[in-house]
Amino acid sequence: MENRTFVYRPAETRQRVAGRAAKRIVDWFCEGSVEALLVGMVDSKVLDRAELQRLAERIAAAQGSTSTESADHSGEGESR
Repeated sequence: MENRTFVYRPAETRQRVAGRAAKRIVDWFCEGSVEALLVGMVDSKVLDRAELQRLAERIAAAQGSTSTESADHSGEGESR
Protein backbone atom coordinates (compact mmCIF):
# COMPACT_ATOMS: atom_id res chain seq x y z
CA MET A 1 0.00 0.00 0.00
CA GLU A 2 1.33 3.40 -0.94
CA ASN A 3 -0.40 6.18 0.93
CA ARG A 4 -4.04 5.14 0.67
CA THR A 5 -3.68 3.31 -2.62
CA PHE A 6 -3.34 -0.43 -2.98
CA VAL A 7 -0.46 -1.29 -5.32
CA TYR A 8 -0.45 -4.73 -6.90
CA ARG A 9 2.56 -6.39 -8.47
CA PRO A 10 2.57 -9.61 -10.47
CA ALA A 11 3.53 -12.77 -8.62
CA GLU A 12 5.30 -14.10 -11.73
CA THR A 13 7.20 -12.55 -14.62
CA ARG A 14 5.58 -12.17 -18.05
CA GLN A 15 8.21 -14.50 -19.49
CA ARG A 16 7.32 -17.29 -17.05
CA VAL A 17 3.58 -16.90 -17.71
CA ALA A 18 4.20 -16.78 -21.48
CA GLY A 19 6.31 -19.93 -21.25
CA ARG A 20 3.55 -21.76 -19.42
CA ALA A 21 0.98 -20.56 -21.98
CA ALA A 22 3.20 -21.71 -24.85
CA LYS A 23 3.55 -25.13 -23.20
CA ARG A 24 -0.23 -25.43 -23.01
CA ILE A 25 -0.51 -24.50 -26.71
CA VAL A 26 2.14 -27.08 -27.62
CA ASP A 27 0.36 -29.74 -25.56
CA TRP A 28 -3.15 -28.91 -26.86
CA PHE A 29 -2.56 -28.13 -30.51
CA CYS A 30 0.74 -29.78 -31.39
CA GLU A 31 0.54 -33.04 -29.42
CA GLY A 32 3.53 -31.96 -27.33
CA SER A 33 5.77 -31.16 -30.31
CA VAL A 34 7.61 -27.84 -30.03
CA GLU A 35 8.93 -28.50 -33.53
CA ALA A 36 5.37 -28.59 -34.88
CA LEU A 37 4.65 -25.27 -33.19
CA LEU A 38 7.77 -23.64 -34.63
CA VAL A 39 7.13 -25.02 -38.12
CA GLY A 40 3.59 -23.66 -37.94
CA MET A 41 4.93 -20.27 -36.85
CA VAL A 42 7.37 -20.24 -39.78
CA ASP A 43 4.72 -21.37 -42.26
CA SER A 44 2.34 -18.64 -41.09
CA LYS A 45 5.17 -16.07 -41.17
CA VAL A 46 5.10 -15.39 -37.42
CA LEU A 47 8.84 -16.15 -37.30
CA ASP A 48 11.30 -15.10 -39.98
CA ARG A 49 14.82 -16.36 -40.74
CA ALA A 50 16.49 -13.73 -38.50
CA GLU A 51 14.27 -14.63 -35.53
CA LEU A 52 14.96 -18.33 -36.04
CA GLN A 53 18.70 -17.59 -36.09
CA ARG A 54 18.43 -15.63 -32.82
CA LEU A 55 16.50 -18.50 -31.25
CA ALA A 56 19.13 -21.00 -32.41
CA GLU A 57 21.87 -18.84 -30.88
CA ARG A 58 20.01 -18.54 -27.56
CA ILE A 59 19.45 -22.31 -27.47
CA ALA A 60 23.13 -22.96 -28.20
CA ALA A 61 24.15 -20.48 -25.49
CA ALA A 62 21.77 -22.07 -22.99
CA GLN A 63 23.12 -25.53 -23.77
CA GLY A 64 26.67 -24.23 -23.42
CA SER A 65 25.97 -22.63 -20.03
CA THR A 66 24.28 -25.82 -18.82
CA SER A 67 27.27 -27.97 -19.74
CA THR A 68 29.65 -25.38 -18.25
CA GLU A 69 27.66 -25.32 -15.00
CA SER A 70 27.78 -29.12 -14.86
CA ALA A 71 31.54 -29.08 -15.31
CA ASP A 72 31.97 -26.32 -12.72
CA HIS A 73 30.02 -28.28 -10.12
CA SER A 74 31.40 -31.71 -10.90
CA GLY A 75 34.03 -31.43 -8.17
CA GLU A 76 31.64 -30.39 -5.41
CA GLY A 77 31.87 -32.45 -2.28
CA GLU A 78 35.48 -33.47 -2.79
CA SER A 79 37.91 -32.93 0.06
CA ARG A 80 40.67 -30.41 -0.51
